[in-house]
Amino acid sequence: MKSNRIASHPSLFAAALFVLAMTTLSSAQNLSCKIKFVQFPTAPWTTADDLSDNAGMVVGFYTDSSGSNGHGFLFQNGQYSTIDYPGAVATSAVGTNHNGDIVGWYTTPDLLTSGFLLSNGNFTSITVPGETYVTAAGINDNGDVVGTLGSGSAYVLSNGVVTKISYPGAQATYGNGINNQGDIVGQYYDAAQKRWHGFIDRGGNFTSITVGNSELTFSTSINNFGQVAGYYHDAVAGREQGFRWQNGHYQIVSDGNLWVELNGINDKGQLAGAVKKSWAGMPHGILAQCQ
Repeated sequence: MKSNRIASHPSLFAAALFVLAMTTLSSAQNLSCKIKFVQFPTAPWTTADDLSDNAGMVVGFYTDSSGSNGHGFLFQNGQYSTIDYPGAVATSAVGTNHNGDIVGWYTTPDLLTSGFLLSNGNFTSITVPGETYVTAAGINDNGDVVGTLGSGSAYVLSNGVVTKISYPGAQATYGNGINNQGDIVGQYYDAAQKRWHGFIDRGGNFTSITVGNSELTFSTSINNFGQVAGYYHDAVAGREQGFRWQNGHYQIVSDGNLWVELNGINDKGQLAGAVKKSWAGMPHGILAQCQ
């Protein structure tokens, strides 16, 4: 069995350093990100989806050795533990906060998907009347949860009240992350352009996030300093690349050969995500510290 610690795997990927290239021409220096691989023991597929600051928690998703059963996981204090919602056929752990709460979603044997909150060892299902598909993707320290509904809108759950969120004019809106100020990030589909764009919603004021001329930009997480993590499809390179965005400026996280997805960012600027060698390749989770 592999070690229950985060470790680099040089046999899988020779490089343990990504280049974080500034997209603004005024920046001559490139930033570098040291990475560690997150690999659930014996799992062929692992993604790191979020990480906290003070509790040292990493949450994510893995498939077991059969390659077909999906589970959530928690990595903390050098140990991995599986997160399975009771009675579910698949579980994904996607978001966490400073209090140690975890959100995600699970699928039942009759193929209904609902969100969940795991707090102090207790599961709470997150459902919305009239919806058969509900995800929970992000949670802030106030306990506000953001996610996506099968009917095509994002939502925020705050003090027991669900509020639907739709980017103006969008055909579909997904909710992925929320910070303590209530700023929400996600992506929306523009049917006229036939493109997915990221967005940030600050109290109902929406800002679209598009990296370059990409036809797909996903904003996945936001920290309390307004830094947004995500990934986009680079049509020229023919693969996905990560990015970090703040106040209209973005930086690219690219290895040059690998597909890179960034799924989480904490207040220290540390990033959680995954890399793979090709579109159909098995992803391996990563943590990145940029300087």
